[in-house]
Amino acid sequence: ISIEEIFNKFKEKDNQVDWVIIGVICSLTQPKKSQKGGYFINWKLTDLKENFIFVNVFERAFAHFNTKCTIGTIVALLNPNIFRRPESKTVNLSLA
Repeated sequence: ISIEEIFNKFKEKDNQVDWVIIGVICSLTQPKKSQKGGYFINWKLTDLKENFIFVNVFERAFAHFNTKCTIGTIVALLNPNIFRRPESKTVNLSLA
């Protein structure tokens, strides 16, 4: 299903349903320090068509993935958090 459909389907958090998104990291940022003092990194995932989604990787996920994932890495994310930034219409995911 499309990224927009993901947001519409899962915006109401349903802990009874597991779901996975699979994509290829097509860009990533350098680690940054968060306002809470931890570090995070941002990934841009693609499905190798014209669809992209941004993933914010925080806390334990950052510690695990920071040195292991580079551009071109295929990732499968189980139950990431879904949100839409108020200032934009794009759907984003986060891992903590």
